[in-house]
Amino acid sequence: MYFEEYIRPATGAELAALEAELGYALPATLRQMFTSFNGGRPTPDRLQDSNLIVNVDQCLPLDDEAKGNIRRVRQRLISRGVIFEYHLPFARDSGGNYFVFDLRSKSALFFLDHEDSQLTPLSIPLERFFQSLHEAPKKPGAAK
Repeated sequence: MYFEEYIRPATGAELAALEAELGYALPATLRQMFTSFNGGRPTPDRLQDSNLIVNVDQCLPLDDEAKGNIRRVRQRLISRGVIFEYHLPFARDSGGNYFVFDLRSKSALFFLDHEDSQLTPLSIPLERFFQSLHEAPKKPGAAK
């Protein structure tokens, strides 16, 4: 797996500041994503869960200068009453829906549908999220 269009790796100081702000330690999976890529487009990008098949379009960066950074998205969703303080959106699909981590649980993930503001539990735990991404199947007759 690799990421395209990422900002730059996050620093330890940036991670510590986010953890202090959240009041929770980030799990190793997110720490590694931030210190290796800090947002960007994952490849492969297709996620299949028991009730959902969707592409992960973008992981949210920590960088405060980035338009869709993790703090801005989280604050916007909290202010709209869509998520709680213990939720952390960390990625989105191309339709404006978010993948949200429950900071209290250490592994629970949700899919946030932007149209109905519903958090749907995913069966994939956070620690397997990135390893669960795969390429979309080729359509019959598609160029190789």
